[in-house]
Amino acid sequence: MGDSRDTNEGDREIDLVFEWHQLCHACGERKWFSGLICDECRNRHRV
Repeated sequence: MGDSRDTNEGDREIDLVFEWHQLCHACGERKWFSGLICDECRNRHRV
């Protein structure tokens, strides 16, 4: 009751990743990434 949508149609996963120009907390460089550290530093430090 209440919600007339078919539940099988709403099971799709949506993966949204938001990136913005910010300072990396590891290297201090301003880059486009999401999170606290950039991808290069994440790979370098194996985080």
